[in-house]
Amino acid sequence: MPQNPTIAVVIAAYNAHAHLDDTLRAIAAQDVPFECVVVDDGSTDDTYDVALRRSERDERFRVLRQTNEGPIVARNAGAAATTADFVLFCDADDLLGQGQLAALVAALHQNPDSVGALCGFTIINERSDAVDQGSYPTWVAHPVTARRGRLVEVHEWNFASATTRLCFPPPAGVAIRRSVFAQLAGFDPAVRRSEDYELWVRAAQFGPFEFVPDVTFSYRSHPQQRSRTSGRAHGAVHARATIMRKCGNRSRIVTAWHGSVTFYWSLAVNRIRAARHETSWSLVRASLTNMGIIGYLTVAATGALVTPQRIRQRRLLPPATSTSTST
Repeated sequence: MPQNPTIAVVIAAYNAHAHLDDTLRAIAAQDVPFECVVVDDGSTDDTYDVALRRSERDERFRVLRQTNEGPIVARNAGAAATTADFVLFCDADDLLGQGQLAALVAALHQNPDSVGALCGFTIINERSDAVDQGSYPTWVAHPVTARRGRLVEVHEWNFASATTRLCFPPPAGVAIRRSVFAQLAGFDPAVRRSEDYELWVRAAQFGPFEFVPDVTFSYRSHPQQRSRTSGRAHGAVHARATIMRKCGNRSRIVTAWHGSVTFYWSLAVNRIRAARHETSWSLVRASLTNMGIIGYLTVAATGALVTPQRIRQRRLLPPATSTSTST
């Protein structure tokens, strides 16, 4: 292990040999003391060998192995094997940007009240070519909150903006304080999709995130990735409902409900307006789906409001669980 690492990078890797070496190379080029742990989650290809070769020639890297238990367990195990004050979870096919770790660490040092720091990203394909950005990167750079039933752009990455519209990048763009990660007992294994978003929003109940505008990382998008095959958008809806069940006080439940409902209502209205001009039944169906989401979130908020605070508090701050891995 390197002396006094400033930040830990944790990679949960499953059959990731195609891009893992490029990912590790981008981490190795970072200009801040770091430690990196690759957790091979029961791969059947040579993922472990790729990580092992890197660790044998660079003491900043280590590799652990576990039976296939999924990325949530792997990430928690990797974090438990590190000691740095800050932790970043990088997917095994993403590429950190030049100077990214140093910039995130500097932002956290400069803002001691923040629970984490984040940056923007670009989207690349399997060949590392830039592809259509879509709305997601724009949402990260331009958070909004709900005010009187309308979306208003702000410059705050906090609980209110996080529960209104997705303003967090994929995991490789977020560094969180280890103390906060430990207090929250890490990723919740019961959240099967959008577990990163769920964790960041839980953390945002204890303080804001700092946005670093000068660096970006490359997020690889391909048909086989888990966020596509597991339904990221669908998972985000369930994550919102889960968050309301874990709110520390009633006012946060109302904030989360108001922001979520305003966002999905805005989507529904815009799609209905577009359908009038395009005569698109798919847009009408999408808007009706958004209405259903609003109903689902309203039921979840109602249930959260009648739940005793002590129960919600236990959900928010569950006891930490130990995880075993082997080298």
